[in-house]
Amino acid sequence: MGMSNIKHNEATIRELYAAINNRDLSGILHAASSKIEYIDYAFGRTVIGKDAFREYWHNWLTAFRDGTGKIQSLLASGDTVVVEVQGRGTQTGPLVTPFGRLEPSGRTFEFQFCQVFHLKDGKIVSGHSYYDASHILLDLTRERTHQFVA
Repeated sequence: MGMSNIKHNEATIRELYAAINNRDLSGILHAASSKIEYIDYAFGRTVIGKDAFREYWHNWLTAFRDGTGKIQSLLASGDTVVVEVQGRGTQTGPLVTPFGRLEPSGRTFEFQFCQVFHLKDGKIVSGHSYYDASHILLDLTRERTHQFVA
């Protein structure tokens, strides 16, 4: 695998984050292969295929309309790209979680997460996301009652 392929994979992930930060679902989907498998370990969710990947990102973008992901570090080797990201946003929309629907809190928070992407022919074929879900849930629900709606 040549250096140009590694640089292309790195560029694909940077373009993915540009699309996320611009609320561009088409751009997000452009980075993904048609058979993408994406695992969100913190929320225990696996999505397979572009439709499910679109729904996954739509959930986050709806919940955090001002949300951003700032790449703090990126390592590309072969067909793998690993990013450490600082997420930030205000929950102005509902967030669907494994615990139910979390209604808008109006709270702003920051959290760190790591993602490992595997690419083929410049498209993401799989991704694994690691973060502390309890940090997010505690920040968004602190001092509130009846946060989750089943």
